[in-house]
Amino acid sequence: FWLQGIDMHTPHPLNSRIPEPLFVVYELMFAIITPALISGAFADRMRFGSMLLFMGVWHLLVYCPITHSMWMTDGFLYKAGILDFAGGNVVHIAAGCSGLMSSLVVGKRAGFGAENFHPHNILVSVLGASLLWVGWLGFN
Repeated sequence: FWLQGIDMHTPHPLNSRIPEPLFVVYELMFAIITPALISGAFADRMRFGSMLLFMGVWHLLVYCPITHSMWMTDGFLYKAGILDFAGGNVVHIAAGCSGLMSSLVVGKRAGFGAENFHPHNILVSVLGASLLWVGWLGFN
């Protein structure tokens, strides 16, 4: 019901050479990566089910309005002349502000300042940093 009337021949309003379904997939990539950035702000401080609920509600109440206002011709940010085809505003500003607010709401980690929070496995930490580095270079 959200994509009714859209087929492979429907052009995107911002660029008539890009089919609308292709742009939807492009937007979904950002919609998936943004909650992953936010989740780092409250890692180990929220249950998984609560996190999934938060991400779903956040997506509908925060991400969708920001994305629409930035990437659609009737959006107020687009009308203000702000162009953001790489997702810097949509992803990084939204994720940064949302991550800060969620970490303030959730609060400090249990045992913060009293226990040692060293990495459990240095190899997994290095692997994660390497994957992040390769992904960043591959995306840019």
